[in-house]
Amino acid sequence: MRMRAQVLVRMRGTENVGAEWADICAAVEEVKAHEVQFWKSLAVLFSPRFWKLALASVAIPLFQQFTGMNAIMFYGALFLSSLVVPASC
Repeated sequence: MRMRAQVLVRMRGTENVGAEWADICAAVEEVKAHEVQFWKSLAVLFSPRFWKLALASVAIPLFQQFTGMNAIMFYGALFLSSLVVPASC
């Protein structure tokens, strides 16, 4: 760990890097704590209570993409606006 602090000393050009090193170490510990929390929340998402909702939230966009519905929704307004109906009809 001292070797990493030496890299910081070399980058900053000063020996006074203690506070910055402590901030870096605290940030690393915070990220590690949130990483565990992230995996726990992901496990909750696929728990028996929510698995149907998770499946639907993935299946609906995939179905739209595979059926071409996205293209219809994107180009539909352009297509309909190009169909000019004469006023005399």
